[in-house]
Amino acid sequence: LIITEETFSFGSLLTLFISCICAGLLNISGYFVIGRFSALTYQVVNHLKTIMVIIIGVVVFRESITIVKLIGIIIAIAGVAGYSQI
Repeated sequence: LIITEETFSFGSLLTLFISCICAGLLNISGYFVIGRFSALTYQVVNHLKTIMVIIIGVVVFRESITIVKLIGIIIAIAGVAGYSQI
């Protein structure tokens, strides 16, 4: 793929910029979560975020869900629920 000046429109650059801002805010919020709670809590929250991304991808973008993904989601939800009971 050869990238030329015509490849980048204003909309694509704006989308890239907004994505970078969101990623930076995510890193900052992670820093505060680790500072307030623990690294383990941060990992549990991170797994919950990943579950939500997968579910949103399936619902909004009609992404196919395989049995492996479904089993992974169930295990991750069980782990988050188990951690919240501790």
